[in-house]
Amino acid sequence: SPTIRDKLSSGINAEYGGVIFMTLLVLPVCYFIPGSGPHGSYENSLDAIAQMYNNPAMLVLGLGYLFSIAFYNYFGLSVTKSLTAVHRTLIDACRTILVWGIDL
Repeated sequence: SPTIRDKLSSGINAEYGGVIFMTLLVLPVCYFIPGSGPHGSYENSLDAIAQMYNNPAMLVLGLGYLFSIAFYNYFGLSVTKSLTAVHRTLIDACRTILVWGIDL
């Protein structure tokens, strides 16, 4: 079973891999790719930050999305720990079917 050290290592890996990689490499590159955005770039992170600063509802929705993904991943790991990865895959497939069924 995973120890605290394993979980800490996984969390640090996600932080460095996700946050730092995206912030220092991917988003700046996307800023300089020509696109159809308001400032002529493919992705304008500075404008996104300004929009969240000027619109509290957008900030709340963004944070809500962040927490929902965090809880989704946490509960997914809990299912995998309690049962198996096959069970988690089946639950994910049922979630997709449920979303499609509600949408139709």
